[in-house]
Amino acid sequence: MNYPPQYGPLAAVTPGTPGGLMTMLAEYGKLSLKEVLGPAMQLADGYPIEAETANSMERNKERLKEWPYSKAVFLPHLGETREAPAAGEIFRQLDLLETLKKLVDTEQQALKKGKNRKVLPQVSVGVLRLRQVSDDVEISDSQRNLRKV
Repeated sequence: MNYPPQYGPLAAVTPGTPGGLMTMLAEYGKLSLKEVLGPAMQLADGYPIEAETANSMERNKERLKEWPYSKAVFLPHLGETREAPAAGEIFRQLDLLETLKKLVDTEQQALKKGKNRKVLPQVSVGVLRLRQVSDDVEISDSQRNLRKV
């Protein structure tokens, strides 16, 4: 496989990105991880999907079907004429929400234990440690969720 691939879950994010973003937050940020991730958590919990995104999913449904998790998340009406969500339908990414909650909980637990904010990126990224995967290896829940962020 050529890295990064043009399509699929491995194309969506560079493994070091979450750690880099959390390091910037720890070094220079004024907000907690909960405050920073709050809007993403609200969206992952469900929102009325806009027409442009819903229609893009429908147009690209054959490509989305190449990955079991993408198919399950982005095509909730498999077998129907329109397999993607319709504009205005509540779109949820509950696995993503759980991953973001784990990151926030990890930060809060570390702070309660007296850890310095500057070591928190290492603690939080430990929750999402990425491993190299090939085309035919199942991706862990953490990796799937991370790539949806």
